Amino acid sequence: MPETVEFEIKKQFKNYLIIVKTMSDDREKSFYNAYSKDALVLGYVMKLKIKYRNFQISKTFKKLHYFDKNTGAKEKRQSIFTSYSGVSSDKLQEIINVLDYYHINYIIIDKMQNYEITRMRQFKDNNYEIYYQKGLYYKRILHKIKNINNFLRSHSDSGEILYLIYDIERCMADYQKKYKNLKK
Repeated sequence: MPETVEFEIKKQFKNYLIIVKTMSDDREKSFYNAYSKDALVLGYVMKLKIKYRNFQISKTFKKLHYFDKNTGAKEKRQSIFTSYSGVSSDKLQEIINVLDYYHINYIIIDKMQNYEITRMRQFKDNNYEIYYQKGLYYKRILHKIKNINNFLRSHSDSGEILYLIYDIERCMADYQKKYKNLKK
């Protein structure tokens, strides 16, 4: 999470999806963002694109063991690489409906009102961890498929790529036969 307050809230509410309301740079539109694990959950259940960003972390994170272990020196500022997913404010009701449907505990925080909790929902059968695992798996699979697709597109002009495509098609056919036999 990019801010210390958000990190502390996440520490207090571990299995909650924390959605932070922020304002755009021109202060005309607001957005709802989720960071790190929460971004994977929100990205999976809402089918959103997950983006990655470097955040600057302050001295308080240094106490939480975020420092350069190779040199042993603690720098004044250090960046961490984390994921985030965001939607515009007009999609809030859709987000809430989906989270209610999947029984995922959530908290909505307004950053502009001093991190006030505006909405909170808790379920007896919280499915946060289940959808986190699914989101993590989903993100890894999509990334690999995109890499394979980009590789095939970039090497499509060579004649040798056909051998690779034939191998992929054969592997797919073998998998389909195996999967068909397992279903019976």
